[in-house]
Amino acid sequence: ILSKAENLIAQRKESIRLLDKFLKSTFLEMFGDPLRNEKGWKKVACNSLFDMKLGKMLSAKNYTGESVMPYLRNVNVKWGEIDLTDIKEMDFSEKEKELYSLKAGDILVCEGGEVGKTAILKSDLNGYCFQNALHRLRIKDNNKINAYYFYWVMFLCVKRGMISKHTIAATIAHFTMEKFKKLNICVPPFHLQTQFAHIVSKTEALKSQYQQSLQELENLYG
Repeated sequence: ILSKAENLIAQRKESIRLLDKFLKSTFLEMFGDPLRNEKGWKKVACNSLFDMKLGKMLSAKNYTGESVMPYLRNVNVKWGEIDLTDIKEMDFSEKEKELYSLKAGDILVCEGGEVGKTAILKSDLNGYCFQNALHRLRIKDNNKINAYYFYWVMFLCVKRGMISKHTIAATIAHFTMEKFKKLNICVPPFHLQTQFAHIVSKTEALKSQYQQSLQELENLYG
């Protein structure tokens, strides 16, 4: 019984890995390599596509305990998801709560740490703000750029070293707002981006089922 359970666990992990590989190959087939742009898509600077905001500066004076709120750091941003298991707090005024708010559709990109690591907020994060280790991007025109398309552009650009070329490194690498705003990315026709987003949505739903099944199998094995 344990042997069968082990085999099923291995199969689920492989299925999840193959789904990620499928999305990567689908993106490359539809849009080509975003670094080489062999399909000749128009390139647009990020500040033309997004309202971009860097989070609040972290400092001792920003923690008096008077108006404390939880905030996200770069460790809370995983590829494709937000991890709320380790959350810190600091002061945010009423004005800052609005300025550094987080809502569904926002894209968070790491300014430090693994620079360029990206996640899309699937729902509003009421009561949370973010610090200056993160960039928050909000799409200006919903008929020009799709968040899921942009996520995969960032994923491939980070993994292939393009973002690291735009970082400023003293002791720790930083992907500054100035550099980010000037970053040019390929923007294919929006209907193609939407088509890809539908594929991502269906694949992620399937992946979620597999992950739930994997958890149940691991519990059963235990």
